[in-house]
Amino acid sequence: MEIKEAAEKHIPGMLKLWMEATYFNCEAEPLEMKGKNVLDQVANHFKTKINSPDSLVLVALDEEKIVGYSYSTILLSTDKPVQNIGKIYDLVITTDYRRKGTGKKMLGAIKKWFNSRGITLLEPSPITRKTINDSFWVKQGL
Repeated sequence: MEIKEAAEKHIPGMLKLWMEATYFNCEAEPLEMKGKNVLDQVANHFKTKINSPDSLVLVALDEEKIVGYSYSTILLSTDKPVQNIGKIYDLVITTDYRRKGTGKKMLGAIKKWFNSRGITLLEPSPITRKTINDSFWVKQGL
């Protein structure tokens, strides 16, 4: 299992996982879903985030097969004291690869990336926290 930064070539596989997660959880993070092809908009969203210096998009690969992805970004908190925080918006692992340490490995890479930028306060988005078992987040210290 390899965890690495996503490239644009990974977007088709990420879209498959996005659809799996969306149908499984019946929810998606809010995106402006105007237009007729939601998948095109999600693909453009992934592309923008892959190319953003303030975002980290990772893929989990089993050989060449994408079995997971995550999307995290740096945000300015609205609480006092105002500070940069790490927000985890997506952490998606396909069904057959869950409970095998893939999420933990991805979260480790996410934490390392944020720490390298001086950001120690991390939190999953409300939907991400809700769609992944709370015990996972507790075990990971979030």
